Amino acid sequence: MNVVHKRTNLVDDTKNTIEEMIITDWFTEEDMSEMQGKFLASIDVKGLSYSNFYRFYADIVDRGYKIGGI
Repeated sequence: MNVVHKRTNLVDDTKNTIEEMIITDWFTEEDMSEMQGKFLASIDVKGLSYSNFYRFYADIVDRGYKIGGI
């Protein structure tokens, strides 16, 4: 799993700027760490913002940072 905030580069709109990326190894329910379990529990769609798609995705990214890089 990976999550990252991305935006269009302000100088060259043909390029994207990528903020700090959070990447995990592959995991399954049987072998996930406590941190991965906390992250998955935190992104239950019932608790995410539905004001727009950006806010929805940003909630997921922000929770990855908050949990500590999954």
